[in-house]
Amino acid sequence: MFNVQKSYIHNDQVLTQLSIKYTNNEYTGKMFLPDFRVSKETGKYRIFSKDGFFKGAPKKADGAFTQEATLAYDEGTYTCYERAIKDIVTDRAVAYADSPVQPKTDTVEFLTEKIMLSEELDAWVLLTGASGLYQSGYRTILTATTAWVDGTAPDILGDLSDAIVAISKAIGKRPNQITFNTEVAESVGNDDKILEILKYHGKEAVTGNPLPPTLRNMKVIITDALVNTADEGLTAVYDYVLSDNCVVAFVDARNPLTIGRTFVSAQQKVARWRDDDREGEFIKVNKVYSPKITTLSAGYLFYNCKNG
Repeated sequence: MFNVQKSYIHNDQVLTQLSIKYTNNEYTGKMFLPDFRVSKETGKYRIFSKDGFFKGAPKKADGAFTQEATLAYDEGTYTCYERAIKDIVTDRAVAYADSPVQPKTDTVEFLTEKIMLSEELDAWVLLTGASGLYQSGYRTILTATTAWVDGTAPDILGDLSDAIVAISKAIGKRPNQITFNTEVAESVGNDDKILEILKYHGKEAVTGNPLPPTLRNMKVIITDALVNTADEGLTAVYDYVLSDNCVVAFVDARNPLTIGRTFVSAQQKVARWRDDDREGEFIKVNKVYSPKITTLSAGYLFYNCKNG
């Protein structure tokens, strides 16, 4: 019997165009923690106290000494770490490919996607974890009686108002962004009060997206990036990176009050080198960075919106 080997089989050049690649195209972590290039992998940064910024100048009597005001600040620290992954593209794979460059291109895209997913996970684990917005005063745990699901009589608009007021009183700016996954968005879009509002804006509540582009003057961002939460080798279990959470925040990459930064000492890059023993070329993708929250009070977390 003829031994059919994979390396001898060419792809159909037309049907190859129908090949499906899975991609996570709903990454939003960079909106909350934009890249900030640094020259060293470890260092300090200043965190200014807001007390001095919200205190006016006193009246000065004629001939009196002028009072002094000094910037007060604490110091935060960061230490970057490396995310890296590699794969080999064999000479045989290149030789038998319809397009010799395609195996390398596919591998670079695949490895880059894994780095990006890791960075997205780092951002949301930080934002929704114990060292981030999941702290008293910056989050609300929605229990089974207040969860944003049908039949629980939630006060979604009231909850959002609480978050807006908390942020504006803390940093002097209204939040401008709200983000959640599709599952939570569908629950919000089916809320009786919000449906009552939406129906006056046209038929989009039924025929289009469940929510308008903005909600309480905050841009609605859907974060549908997926992650396999199962251990290696076990049956895959897919879930949203953001899970069942909702984040309200003031976000502006040019403003120091943005909720945080990702200190980057080495931008994402691709390295290649030969491995003659296996007759192929290794492709490695890596990035050295450290996400940090620098303005905790610029964000507000609703935790477990779908609980119960």
